[in-house]
Amino acid sequence: MMHNEDNDDEYHYDDTDDWNYDNYEDFGEQIDDNEDIQTKDVEHFDYRCISFSEAKDILNELINSITNRIKLNYSLAKMLLIQCKWDANEVLNKYFACDNEYFECKGVKPFHKSWEDLIEACRSKCFYSPTAESNQQTTLVAICCDVCLDSKLKDRFLSLICGHSFCLDCWFNYCRVNIQNGQSTGIRCMNSDCKLFLPEDFVHFIFQNSILLREKYDLLTFRESIDAYIRMRLCINSECQTVVIAQEQPSPKRVTCTNCNNSFCFECGNDYHAPTDCKTILLWYRKCADDSETAHYIRAHTKLCPNCSSCIEKNGGCNHMSCYSCKHEFCWICLGSWDIHGPQYFKCSKYKENLDIKNESDRAREALKKYLFYYERWDNHMKSLKLEDENRERIQAKIDDELNRNNGTWIDWQYLLRGAKILSKCRYTLQYTYPYAYYMECGPQKELFEFQQAALENEIENLAWKIENAETTDRGALENQMTIVEKRRTTLLYNFFQY
Repeated sequence: MMHNEDNDDEYHYDDTDDWNYDNYEDFGEQIDDNEDIQTKDVEHFDYRCISFSEAKDILNELINSITNRIKLNYSLAKMLLIQCKWDANEVLNKYFACDNEYFECKGVKPFHKSWEDLIEACRSKCFYSPTAESNQQTTLVAICCDVCLDSKLKDRFLSLICGHSFCLDCWFNYCRVNIQNGQSTGIRCMNSDCKLFLPEDFVHFIFQNSILLREKYDLLTFRESIDAYIRMRLCINSECQTVVIAQEQPSPKRVTCTNCNNSFCFECGNDYHAPTDCKTILLWYRKCADDSETAHYIRAHTKLCPNCSSCIEKNGGCNHMSCYSCKHEFCWICLGSWDIHGPQYFKCSKYKENLDIKNESDRAREALKKYLFYYERWDNHMKSLKLEDENRERIQAKIDDELNRNNGTWIDWQYLLRGAKILSKCRYTLQYTYPYAYYMECGPQKELFEFQQAALENEIENLAWKIENAETTDRGALENQMTIVEKRRTTLLYNFFQY
């Protein structure tokens, strides 16, 4: 189990289990013979790739399942589902329980007995019709807008269900700026004290004469809808219109887009990183960038959202931050929730001195030494992977040459390509064992991990040598080495990959 601390140097694996192995090598051999490891693929993940239109159909079915049950209009039902991570059962349960506080937190006006009537009143209030005979006299009434301070006729004003009324021009500019900043489902009422979100049909009405802004809003809304749905993830290629949908419980497993062939971790969207978990690899990536000027800027001007770990840049003087991804509001200084600050706000800027530190320079030097130890090995395997890509091309050229000389058949030489593929797969896993080990707490469990890591590395280098010297290596010995190295990799993942 892992603990997330403010300082990434103190982010460790908690060694709570009582490991007591007198001989790690014997234990490793026992694991290798375990039938579960041989039969269970710990990296298997059941998923399928669908188009944007298919994904929209799935989301629309969920929205209709809500509107058919509680007669809520489409836009509000969609907004509720996005805020509730598309958990339809949660929305229905809270609706029938009349949990007003819950829906206030979700940016929706509380439910009551006349909720449907209130929706209709809201619609007639928002979508004001100047052609209605009953409103001909009220259109001549001038009202001052609280945002631009201009006086305009009443038919130029709109309000949400909250009753906060502003002129159409201010609503238009407010929505336009938010959309240009990448916001869509998270746009709130312009009143600073109001937490109500703008429903989709309201924004559509604002942009009824601006097709481009409406299309951009719809695209952003779709992407945010996918991001909020735990079983769906957009392909990491921004030009690819493919959605990956999980057919089982979502987990940090490798998925590959069938359209552009990009592979990534389903849970975090980064490169696949087993056995390291998503939070740890994010810390590692940030730490690896510390030797560049960009990294110094990131450390000074950006922080991770304490709720969803999204990278946030501070572009103003206010310390009241709001995450664009999850809408979590927090303090920039201490990363604590903004709701709990109140009168205690300035206490978070007071430095808490640790009197137990005797020699800070020695600790910093040792921390740097530890980091460089793991980084050099991480970087070395990354470079080796690139060289092995070139080696596969040489192997393919060699196979083509042998076939042109009628020396064997195509099937006879496939074992070399298969060996190169296994080598790359195992070295890729080995590369990501180093961030895992860096944040692991010292103890018997880490000793066991490092033993299996060293065993895997040894077998990988043996396989690499045999492939590079395939002309003088017996085919049976090479294929046997391929089996050994894959078993070592599977053993390590079986014991330490949190799947």
